[in-house]
Amino acid sequence: MKYIFILLVVLILCVIAGSALAALLNRIKKKKGKAPFHAVTTVILAAVFSILIVAALTFGYLGVYYHADPDAKAYLTGSYAVPVTKIEHGYFLDGPGTEEALIFYPGGKVEAESYAPMLYSLAMKGVDVFLMDMPLRMAIFAPNRADEVLSQYDYSEWLICGHSLGGMIAAGYYLDHMDSLDGLVLLAAYKIGDPYEGGKLLSLYGSEDKLLNREMYEADREFWPPDSTEVILEGGNHCQFGNYGFQRGDGEATISRDEQQSQTVEEILNFME
Repeated sequence: MKYIFILLVVLILCVIAGSALAALLNRIKKKKGKAPFHAVTTVILAAVFSILIVAALTFGYLGVYYHADPDAKAYLTGSYAVPVTKIEHGYFLDGPGTEEALIFYPGGKVEAESYAPMLYSLAMKGVDVFLMDMPLRMAIFAPNRADEVLSQYDYSEWLICGHSLGGMIAAGYYLDHMDSLDGLVLLAAYKIGDPYEGGKLLSLYGSEDKLLNREMYEADREFWPPDSTEVILEGGNHCQFGNYGFQRGDGEATISRDEQQSQTVEEILNFME
């Protein structure tokens, strides 16, 4: 709701700015002895200026994002134990397992490759992973991207997982595809909208996470399915699920990033068992 409110405020301000600019152009035309724009033309000008301003602000916002650390990208070169294949919209980490797979949605404004080290470790331990790349690094622009994987690969057990905004979008996808998926894993995330109707859920977040909206999280928690597990990673924070540096506004972790990711992998494996 916070982001919707901000968007509405920005839209209103842009409309006001567009209208003011159209009025200014009218005054300039008047001073030059020219007829002002027709009312309809003025409205069109205001709308066009508003759209241009919104587009500039939007792409300016989305153009600044968290980049994957160079060492994280190295995991996507693959190895004998975990071959990595570039698929149409992401990466396939094909570990020694053959029965279980996980589809991963990255956090908002975070480069997908940032999650490679954690997901590589999961693949090493028997769960194949599909790391999805999102348009402009926002899962909200491709909520059904998991369709591509589910339609092309065959596993006996499927999980979908997401971090932060990616978790919110993954949760929505899970609710709509419970006949194809066997469980949902949320990393510092919560769902907005329809309640769960059964299913299997694992939720993990760090005790030092200052970016997770606890009020929204607790509101969602009231509607979790009976088969749900919550794990609070003591000393963990929001950004250490990935390798993209420190995220502004987050809390300082008291455990290492490797430790947080290792615990996360173990909890996912326990959840699947």
